[in-house]
Amino acid sequence: MGQVPTHGQSSTAAVDKVAVQRKYGYPRDELDDAEKAALISMMLAVHDEGSTACEDVGSSALMHLARDLVLSYHEKTRLLATIHGEPPVAHRVEAFLNAHLAEVLAEGERVSLPSNTLVLPAHGVARALSLPARRDHVESPMVSSYTVLQGVLHNPLHDRRTTEGSFHVAEGGLPITADKLRVPKGVFANLLRAALSPPADMTLLPFTADFQKPVHSVVSLLLRPVVGPATGRWAEKTLEIVCYAPGSLVSNLDFLESIFGNAGDPFLPENDAALDPEHWSGHTGCIILAPHLTTLTKREVGLPRWEDATPLQRTQGMCWRKEDERYNGGNPFKVVCRTAEGVYVTLLADNYYGYSKKEVKSQISYACNLAGVYEEEHSGGAIAFPRYSYGLEVETGTEASRWPHLAGYTFADAMELCRPFASLQREGYAIDRNYPDVLYVPGNCRFSLITHSVEWDNPDGTNTRLKIVPSKVYILPSGFKIQMEKHPAAPAWRLLGTEAVGVRLHKPCTVSGGGKSELSKSISGHLMYGPLFIADPEKDFAMVDAILNSDRYMSRFRDGAQDARPLLAADRTLGSVIKMVTPSADDFTDEYNAWLASFPPHIWPIVFYVKRFYKPEWADDWRAHFSMDMVNGRYGNEVKFENRKIMAGFLRVGFNEAGLWRTYKTRIDFIPALKVQTEDDISASATVPAAWVPHVKPAGGASAFKMSSNCEYRLFQRPDDCVHRGLDAQCESDLAGDGNFLCNFEPLKRKDAIELVTDTCDFELFTPPMQGLIRRAAAASTPEYFVSSAHTRLVGQPPRPTSNPRYLQTRPDVLSPMDTYVSEIGYRLHHRIPADRPAAVPVDLLLIGRRISRPQPGLPNLAVFNPIHYQELPEFFADVICGMSGTSPSTTGAGSEGALTKGPFNSLPFTIDVGNLLVSCILAGLGGWSTPTGCVGPRFNFAHDVSLIAPEVFGRMKPEERDPAWLIERGYLKRVADFEYEGRTVPASRLGYRITPRFAHFLGRVFDHPIVFDEAILKPEKQGLAEFAAGVDELVTAQRVIAQRYFDDDTVNFACPPLKALLYIMARGSYEGKGLDHPDIRRMFTPDYLLSSDWYMARLRRQQELHQALWARNVALLTAYVNEPINAWPVSKLKLQDRLRFAQEELAFVSRDDYVDKVLMGTIGADTAIPAMAGVSLQRYCTVHHSQTGDCRVS
Repeated sequence: MGQVPTHGQSSTAAVDKVAVQRKYGYPRDELDDAEKAALISMMLAVHDEGSTACEDVGSSALMHLARDLVLSYHEKTRLLATIHGEPPVAHRVEAFLNAHLAEVLAEGERVSLPSNTLVLPAHGVARALSLPARRDHVESPMVSSYTVLQGVLHNPLHDRRTTEGSFHVAEGGLPITADKLRVPKGVFANLLRAALSPPADMTLLPFTADFQKPVHSVVSLLLRPVVGPATGRWAEKTLEIVCYAPGSLVSNLDFLESIFGNAGDPFLPENDAALDPEHWSGHTGCIILAPHLTTLTKREVGLPRWEDATPLQRTQGMCWRKEDERYNGGNPFKVVCRTAEGVYVTLLADNYYGYSKKEVKSQISYACNLAGVYEEEHSGGAIAFPRYSYGLEVETGTEASRWPHLAGYTFADAMELCRPFASLQREGYAIDRNYPDVLYVPGNCRFSLITHSVEWDNPDGTNTRLKIVPSKVYILPSGFKIQMEKHPAAPAWRLLGTEAVGVRLHKPCTVSGGGKSELSKSISGHLMYGPLFIADPEKDFAMVDAILNSDRYMSRFRDGAQDARPLLAADRTLGSVIKMVTPSADDFTDEYNAWLASFPPHIWPIVFYVKRFYKPEWADDWRAHFSMDMVNGRYGNEVKFENRKIMAGFLRVGFNEAGLWRTYKTRIDFIPALKVQTEDDISASATVPAAWVPHVKPAGGASAFKMSSNCEYRLFQRPDDCVHRGLDAQCESDLAGDGNFLCNFEPLKRKDAIELVTDTCDFELFTPPMQGLIRRAAAASTPEYFVSSAHTRLVGQPPRPTSNPRYLQTRPDVLSPMDTYVSEIGYRLHHRIPADRPAAVPVDLLLIGRRISRPQPGLPNLAVFNPIHYQELPEFFADVICGMSGTSPSTTGAGSEGALTKGPFNSLPFTIDVGNLLVSCILAGLGGWSTPTGCVGPRFNFAHDVSLIAPEVFGRMKPEERDPAWLIERGYLKRVADFEYEGRTVPASRLGYRITPRFAHFLGRVFDHPIVFDEAILKPEKQGLAEFAAGVDELVTAQRVIAQRYFDDDTVNFACPPLKALLYIMARGSYEGKGLDHPDIRRMFTPDYLLSSDWYMARLRRQQELHQALWARNVALLTAYVNEPINAWPVSKLKLQDRLRFAQEELAFVSRDDYVDKVLMGTIGADTAIPAMAGVSLQRYCTVHHSQTGDCRVS
């Protein structure tokens, strides 16, 4: 479960904390501002011989002592530059560019990347450089930067990114898809020259802005982002990316290294990817930040006149009529140059931070596509571990007898597994050596908050009793965890139980604002609490008695089945009671449903509380345990249990038509799931044979598992609700901490803090952490600025708050490592995984998110989905190829975000990514679940509520209950049928299956009243058939338009057979005369078809060729380096002879005749069309007429 920073190691493994700090800046260093300034000034003196930095920051004595060292360094650098002036990564980029652009470069001209750059050797240097040494604010045309009380604030020129018309691709090497703007090689060369020559004012380092001699420089950063997760057979793979930014934009590099980690000084051998064969994917990237390119004219960059342009150039605006026409209209853009050789160069003409991050994403995607085996996915993800409230007492032996998955485990077996990291105590329990607050206890424990103890009987007849304390986690041999926790809304404590095995949710293909982050957020901050009330104590308790003692349950079933168990029977669970008293037209008789409806709604929570706490010794006297206080001589209405207040939990589930909250009471034993975040936006995944994960049984006909890894250490969060004081507790807590990177917030001053504090009523709406920060700001004299979560940046004319506030959040699993550790230990114990084997947690459920806006002119009408849909692979892939979206605060516009929602970030033909995901889904048995963000039908808004609730529901379903076939057979899912409307057939079956009223059974594991979705929500057509029909038609039309582009640019011929058939059906209605429901078409999406197909075997053979080529290259590079006498010291230090032997062994292994059958079978292999793409003539692409330009959005 542990990933970054340990890169796929078990979390029980040792971590090099110094290396993690240098790479990610976590934990924060302990240097004070003066020490940091001295170190930075020394770096500047080393970088620039004439720098006055040391004098300017008061470190002249330090400079005097180091004078000869600095002069010696300058001279050695000068001499070295005459031999080999750039680091290895830059040399690889230059070699590619000079070869690829040879035909358009002037005679004797060579591309040279910046050589005398200011190298960022470790995390934190960029942040120090991004602000002046002597003041808290600096302005430039591109960014306004502030030192704020809780970190740094950077407000770039543009407050969001736009994908429209922004993705440009240089010709040569690989096909360019219809949605991208085509750039002639010569034009790219001209843009590159300009990018490498930024204007002088843009190179000023903000740190030196007030110095006697300000320093001007280009700054460089080396990244090694993840391309593929560690799989057990293969180590984690990374690519190398060198980034350049003019000095004034060094904050962009701070942003990138905070997310992906600083890979160190690229001149040092230990940071050379070519000397790291086990982890380098063989791919190289380069990002050059050059926002000044937007000032160039089309004529300056070499675009033709209108009269000389091709039809495609005219359509895409790649020509000019007036000499002053700016390239791309003067708007932000990026232009990439890439071939099948494995080098990818980007010129980025904007400094909005999201652009920088997304460009790393694009390069990861490129590396995955070329490497094979791996996928880069636009995905969120989490493992949700269900949790339950046990109240004051629990006997774990009794629980194990009730729940089979907790039985069959012994303390002796658990201790054998935990021996490497647990110390056994003579009292019969063990203490974890990594986290002493983690205790391992036997399975027959009695936990009691009444006696404040946990005790058990030992095999030798003795009894052990420990005091139970809040800081401890008690792990049973089954991996189940018990701990005590204070109620968030009451002065009481309770016992919580957490499952050992959670459900791993993977949310790829999710549009901007579709709930990727919400999937992994705890729902705790959204729970509301209040007392439990009754109307008339005597009458209401009498009704409870009638329900408890009724015999109507026995004959409630419509089919005549009998159920003789009383409501309070020990073998009837609370969930069974909730199901039993939830009306069901399908399952129960009309008379029984009418009897249930005769009771007021407020009666049922009391019934559930009695059931939850009932003990056989109470007999019929349950009333003695429930009471009300006396108020003015009469019984009040607030119910108590054992004289303790009952605090009921409530969750919002959307809004009604008037915009009022729809709230539902949660079950008494409901506790929000413990979530371990696994992904947030950029993920690398691999599909591996099931045999590689022996502790998990594949579901259905699956022969493989999907494994994914988070590529990001910090997450670029957009807290939509932060402007509402107190609503987003996590955001307020994060922003109140130190060391933040903030963007698009308003810089506030001390006087603003004082005003906020004195506005008492509104101030107290903030959570305590934000209140504390604002009070600190009101009392502090420095720094001058602070940020409030409720005050976002003002943009536009007239000024208005942006809807796109952003900050970098350190991953929750990093900030709370013990939670992740305990989750892994529980998982290991449950599956009996030894400590020296990886605890791989494969994906259980693929769940995409839709961004659905309220239908209105100019926006796509997507409000045709109910809260939870399931689509079989043909319909699912028609959907994700199209990637339709409503509006999002992150971007401008709405429409299609391209295949897998990666259109704006994918420079290669989409058939590669889509084909990879298709093969993965077939092998791993994954189908397409989905939830909406925004509207369900045109009348009801659900915001992110379904995204937040879905993990709680799916996490409480058994594996077989999550099987779509099981759900369909039992009526929990029903296919949406085509229907006739106004003389035409509406193809509503494209929507797949959707949940039915019967699905309330699973909602009853969260809510007391599980009918949270009425008919108008479950069937959006009930909100207006005309709107529903129009929405389905619009969706199918969009699918046709998007699919047609694969024909326009001829990439349909690069698609694998099932994908090709689907594209034909989407665009033209049929494939070889067969529609989407034809059995032959459906069969193409099955494991039997895939595993017996020639094209899948060709993918595996292609993968073997790629592995052979990679390891042959590794051997050649290492051999050449090792054989150079000048490299003797790094060869010895880095043990490169051992690495060379390893590379030689791997080359021999991947060259074996049985490599495909024994290793690659069950992986996705590699796309076989890429070699053919590299040889495709571009002539056809230059003559295609395009009806749309820019990105792949359709209106």
